[in-house]
Amino acid sequence: MQENFLNLKFIPIELSHKNQVEPLLLREPPLLSGYTLASLLSWKIIFQYEWAMFQEKMLLISGRIPQENVRYMLQPIGIFTKENQEILLSEIKKLDYPITIYGVDERFIERHPEFTSHFEIINDLGFANYIYKAEDLALLQGRNYAKKRNLISQAENAYQWSANPIKNDCLSKCIELLEQICHDDHIEEDEGLMNERLALDFTLRNFSELKQKGLVIRVDDKPVAFSIFEELNPDTAVIHFEKADRSYKGLYQLINHETSRILLESGYKFINREEDINLPGLRKAKQSYYPIELRPAYQLIFK
Repeated sequence: MQENFLNLKFIPIELSHKNQVEPLLLREPPLLSGYTLASLLSWKIIFQYEWAMFQEKMLLISGRIPQENVRYMLQPIGIFTKENQEILLSEIKKLDYPITIYGVDERFIERHPEFTSHFEIINDLGFANYIYKAEDLALLQGRNYAKKRNLISQAENAYQWSANPIKNDCLSKCIELLEQICHDDHIEEDEGLMNERLALDFTLRNFSELKQKGLVIRVDDKPVAFSIFEELNPDTAVIHFEKADRSYKGLYQLINHETSRILLESGYKFINREEDINLPGLRKAKQSYYPIELRPAYQLIFK
């Protein structure tokens, strides 16, 4: 179903649109984790993502805030000429509300100062991306990581475990593990975790089609933890999801370490572990691994 927005026909993003959408996403490797086809598709059910071609050279992605019945945009992707900026601004001015553009990186703001001057620019701290050296997370050297090494050592000594790439034959077991973790964590009390469950379930059920990679840890041949990741740009991998059975002490540290080791061996210099969405516990956990950069994500609110 098409919907007219900004004088363009937006359609819900689907896996079948891959050949149309992905080349535009890959034309210039993204800086922020949300701009992969897999990420957009996995979260579309929550954010109601739709897309449209703009002037044949740009990809526009919109989302919906249901309770407010308004649409927003993600950062425009592609060749954004001065003429295209003027056309888009003229359509934005026709809206009866000040549109917000989410997930804007510094590169976009630096390249398009005239366009962004029409917006209030807000540093969206909860959606800044945590960037780490792959070597730091894979080797865990130095005093800063002493507690991590200790927890990993305890797990390695306590369990008969193995770590292997996720293959199609274990995806159903990963889905079962996800359901168990969600039940144990009582996620029905947390809208954010409920949304993540939907996104992760979609990713697992479309794992091959989305070209995702992953690692599963088994204890006594039973899957107890897994991670899902992909390339963000030539020197950076992004870890989209990481889940572990909390009843196994040190398991989250172990899956983090093993995933990072695989990524370092694969040639990646950096690991993007996405955002903390302003959750104090998640922020503390991400900071405890000592990121080398907190990559900003901005909101642009039309003036």
